[in-house]
Amino acid sequence: MAGEELFPKVCGPLLNPILAALKQRFGSDQVTVVRRSVGRALMASRDVRPDTALDKRLQQVLKVFVEFGGRARVDRSDGTVLIRGTTCPLAAVTGDHTEVCQMMQTIVSGITGVLVRERCQRGQVPKCCFELTLPRAKIRRARIRLRRAK
Repeated sequence: MAGEELFPKVCGPLLNPILAALKQRFGSDQVTVVRRSVGRALMASRDVRPDTALDKRLQQVLKVFVEFGGRARVDRSDGTVLIRGTTCPLAAVTGDHTEVCQMMQTIVSGITGVLVRERCQRGQVPKCCFELTLPRAKIRRARIRLRRAK
């Protein structure tokens, strides 16, 4: 996919030294604050209203992955929702700066409106993974919709 190749070839060589210089100059904590702020700003640019159904919010998250040059899917099991990347849109920088996953976590949490834990797979072929903690009411509604769909 062209998008998957575009980020590593263009942005990776630029973003890695920028993040390293920022960490050296301002410290990891300050850079993390900035990354989370960027995540919130990117999330705020989405037109997701508070009353938007979770399924539509999840579709918005999947669109973000595609826009960033990655791909993801939603896996549901026993009240747990996982957003699993089949590719990592930030793979070019996660090797040296795993904290960029926090930016994606902030975006996913902001769009879905629920607590999100980053569970990304790191290594030769990094893959994103975010676990959503759904309130019990949302779990019940999701199960009812799944039963009706069958």
